[in-house]
Amino acid sequence: MAENGYGARTEFDYEDDGRADWSMPYNYRVAEMRTYDGIHADPVRVSYTYGTRCYDQGSGGSYYTNGGVLCRGRHPANIGPLVGHDVVTETSRGIRCGSRACTAIPSFLH
Repeated sequence: MAENGYGARTEFDYEDDGRADWSMPYNYRVAEMRTYDGIHADPVRVSYTYGTRCYDQGSGGSYYTNGGVLCRGRHPANIGPLVGHDVVTETSRGIRCGSRACTAIPSFLH
């Protein structure tokens, strides 16, 4: 949570990428962000959905990527971190959008 000292605050919920076992730690990403402006009781809610995961690692078997793909850096470790997704969809609800949803789809090529 982050606060500005005047009643406004932002809270985050995280989710893991589902790729952990004893040798592969979880990677976390934001599932939802709630921003309270200090005036209105209801927050602006921004939820995120993610496309295919991309890992910076040397091992490419499906067990090691759990459905993701490889985005190798210069010297990737055998098991590496999550570095991004092919698509991230951001959906906002709240004061900015009224009762409808505002959606933005930023993407990158890998």
